[in-house]
Amino acid sequence: MSTLDFEIGPVEGTNTTVLKLVGDGAAANVSTLEKAVTRVCAMRPHAVVLDLSGLTFIASLCMGCFVALRRSIAAHGGTVRLAAPNEQVATALSRAKLDAFIPTDATIESSFAAIADSTGVRSDFSS
Repeated sequence: MSTLDFEIGPVEGTNTTVLKLVGDGAAANVSTLEKAVTRVCAMRPHAVVLDLSGLTFIASLCMGCFVALRRSIAAHGGTVRLAAPNEQVATALSRAKLDAFIPTDATIESSFAAIADSTGVRSDFSS
């Protein structure tokens, strides 16, 4: 069975957190994603970028975790953006209409730019 790993990192000079997912977002790995989402929510960032560039597959249960993250962050006025999904993951997000609920950007840099535009906070979003 393939695994799902994650990295959580704040973006210096902002109240933005990046949650990078690497591996297989299969239903069997949803508990790993739930742990990551819980940690990010506890941080109460104003913005979260889900870096999907390392995600090879996503099941609907994992998409549900994205929805829970978005709702939690939005409850205190924050925003969540999905960044850099591969073609297979982007297709799954589109079929589930999740991309209509959570903005999706082709690159992580595009997500950072959209957050900067909406908050007026300019920073070096290198991670």
